Amino acid sequence: MLMADPRDALLSLKQIQITFDPGTSQEAAQKRVASFAEGVQNIRGCGDAENAAAQLGANVVTNDQIRVRALPDQLQNIILQLQVGQSTPPFGSFEEGVRVLMLCGRDDPQAAAGPDFDQIMGQLEEERIEKRAQRYLRDLRNDAFIEYN
Repeated sequence: MLMADPRDALLSLKQIQITFDPGTSQEAAQKRVASFAEGVQNIRGCGDAENAAAQLGANVVTNDQIRVRALPDQLQNIILQLQVGQSTPPFGSFEEGVRVLMLCGRDDPQAAAGPDFDQIMGQLEEERIEKRAQRYLRDLRNDAFIEYN
């Protein structure tokens, strides 16, 4: 059976993000990121994400039907290791905002359809019989005695 590429899986993600007001000091921003990271660890699954995000002062964006391969390479590797309900470590910047992605669902791709063991064995057996028949016919032609009058 051929293996399906896990990067073809369809994901349901929730992006939980905090942003920083202009003029926020580096120290204050780092404290907020630390409390955000701790708060995200305590979120119990996707059903709890909106309430928990509101308490953290974060906003939530739901992204359904995202292919793993559509994400940046670094995120692909992290997402493929997650179980449903788990989230990535925080990433981003003070300018763009710091966010996590929570895995809410994954539809793994179907294994690529290919011939099974019996079909391959049958095909090999047919090829062997065909070659044997061709050899037999060749030998008959070579041994044939043709008489001309």
